[in-house]
Amino acid sequence: MYINYPALFFKENGSYSVVFPDLNDLATFGNSYDDAMAMAVDLLAGEFHWAKLHSEAVPEPSKIEDIKPDDGSFPVLVSFDVDDYIKKNFEKPVKKTLSIPKWLDDTCKAKRIKFSKVLQEALKHEIGLSN
Repeated sequence: MYINYPALFFKENGSYSVVFPDLNDLATFGNSYDDAMAMAVDLLAGEFHWAKLHSEAVPEPSKIEDIKPDDGSFPVLVSFDVDDYIKKNFEKPVKKTLSIPKWLDDTCKAKRIKFSKVLQEALKHEIGLSN
């Protein structure tokens, strides 16, 4: 899903602050415009990912012409493929090493239990996620 979400950028002493008015003024910053944009994308993607995990809705974006800049700020559309970004940055597999008793390893292998799947399900249950 490709999104266009309005933000306000503020240039301050060579760096940029970014505020998303539609998201209760959720904010980030960067040392340059490009860095601030990258941080804005990451923050926005994180918000969408968190909402997805918790079955919550993200507010619909305002039209950019409805965003009223404060003194020294300027409106910018933060645009990217949120599903692609989440998949590449938040849901990519990471390798973990664990130790279990040999008998448990042997038994699970014999039963063709997929360690990764069982561990993911157990960890999601442990942190209160049902999906």
